[in-house]
Amino acid sequence: MKVSSASMFMMGIDAAMGILIPVVLVVLLRKKKHCDLKPFFAGWIVFLLFANVLEQIVHSLVLSSSIGTVIRSSAGMMALYGAVMAALFEETGRRLAFSKVLKKNLDHPWNSWMYGAGHGGAEVFTILTIGMITNLVYAKAINSGTEAELLAGLTSAQTAQMQNLFAQLAETPAWMYLFSLMERISAMILQISLSVLVAASVRLGKNGNRYLLAAYLIHFGADFLSVFMGSAGPVWLAEIGILIMALLTAFYAQKVWEKEC
Repeated sequence: MKVSSASMFMMGIDAAMGILIPVVLVVLLRKKKHCDLKPFFAGWIVFLLFANVLEQIVHSLVLSSSIGTVIRSSAGMMALYGAVMAALFEETGRRLAFSKVLKKNLDHPWNSWMYGAGHGGAEVFTILTIGMITNLVYAKAINSGTEAELLAGLTSAQTAQMQNLFAQLAETPAWMYLFSLMERISAMILQISLSVLVAASVRLGKNGNRYLLAAYLIHFGADFLSVFMGSAGPVWLAEIGILIMALLTAFYAQKVWEKEC
């Protein structure tokens, strides 16, 4: 069992893009649109806190309970649960950031884009850069025949999961890693678009609640579509579906931004 050099090269490209994408966005928005840096860092922190800490705590509690057993018994239920949690935590965090931390920054209409670059940037860095570096470590161990060292001290269930991951890394063709990059680009488009909607909802007060609701529903729909289509059909179809949804959301957010911001 070996991981091809081409696959490892593509992992490296993905890892680099996880850094390059947010850096390019923040530089362009800062230089061309004179955005504040505060929204970028606020978005980064909110994603890490709400998605990577608070949401994961809830997952550990829910999925280890009797209710979690029911949820995990069905791919559809897992997709539904995951989408609800992602929308709930990320959009609530986004709303709190704009209403409590960034309210004064909303005077600059492009700052909602800067927040989205931070929120989405943290996501793309976590998934692409950290994820692909981890994959490269595993791939190197597989190719050198030292993967057994990574399994030392693991339970039988954890060992089985790791062995399945090793097999996936060896079997995944290099070109498939392009879909990882495509997915993150779609996600970045969504994160910026959702940030525009939530910023508009805060700026308009009660009159903007429809935009907040739209953000929750769109986020739920995107996550559900991604998980459900990914498990029910080919990866390329799921990624095209997510890209189409991201572009439609961007079109809607652009109209809202032009009207309300």
